[in-house]
Amino acid sequence: LGDSNCQFLLGSYLIENGKDDEGFKLLQLSGQQGNIRAQISIAFELSDKNSPKYNPSIALLMLKQLAEDGNVDSMLKAAQLLREGPEGIDINLKESYNLYTKAMMKGSQDGAIEVAECLIEGYGVEKDNEKEIGRAS
Repeated sequence: LGDSNCQFLLGSYLIENGKDDEGFKLLQLSGQQGNIRAQISIAFELSDKNSPKYNPSIALLMLKQLAEDGNVDSMLKAAQLLREGPEGIDINLKESYNLYTKAMMKGSQDGAIEVAECLIEGYGVEKDNEKEIGRAS
């Protein structure tokens, strides 16, 4: 299984079928070979509270890098972690808002909804009930 796509597919399958350790090892091999889907899967697995691999600090580091590379799903997940502040992560509403904004600017409807909520509630930005209406529509 030297092919990163095969490693990714088999690793994902194994995780879905309860073989977390075997599947995670294959995802790591695939991710180390540059498979972006594997890297995203690893980061999301690490950010899942129900995963035996749960490690939000490492997940956030990975998600931030993937977000820098333009991955919208990673922007949204990193923003969520920064907003909620699970164990080991300091809440940073401004950085969360900035990531939601980047996702929105890349066309994400979820990003637009979160930006609107941040503006309404004043999360990481000054409250602005009128500005949010124009952005979210």
